[in-house]
Amino acid sequence: MKYWKDDQTYPGAELLGGLRPGRWYCYVPSSFLRGIALWVKPVAAILLERYRVMKPEAERAYENLRDLDDDVLVLGRVEWDPEPHNREPTKRSYWILLWWDCDCSDCCVGMWETEDDEAAVKAELARWIETETHRDLQGVEREDEHGGGWETTSDWAWLDVEPLKHGRMGW
Repeated sequence: MKYWKDDQTYPGAELLGGLRPGRWYCYVPSSFLRGIALWVKPVAAILLERYRVMKPEAERAYENLRDLDDDVLVLGRVEWDPEPHNREPTKRSYWILLWWDCDCSDCCVGMWETEDDEAAVKAELARWIETETHRDLQGVEREDEHGGGWETTSDWAWLDVEPLKHGRMGW
């Protein structure tokens, strides 16, 4: 996505210091995302078809993300202090993208600042899904048609974000 300056695969202990704005973290435990999710104000959510056939819209109702039985991306806002050890608080508003993988082992997260408005951020997210996510999490083109991934807009759908606003982001 245009907001990522770089990415970090299997970040491990690096995450103990917090997220770096502009970095996309790959293969992050779902438990880490659950902790972050407590501070996120959800703006949009997307269901990806990676493990199951896309459910008809009438069947996309959910109470918790795990009810959806597939990967979910949650776009949100978060107030964060990039320099928590300063004497003067410097909290700023960031965008955050949480990618909940339904098998919980290879989730992703990224945070960034931009002057783009909400519509532009959502449009960039849709563009990224349509053009980039058929690659694996490190950006390597998938060669095997059975190796997962998706390539068309029929393989993902926007979700109702309301349940997420009531703390139902858990996996």
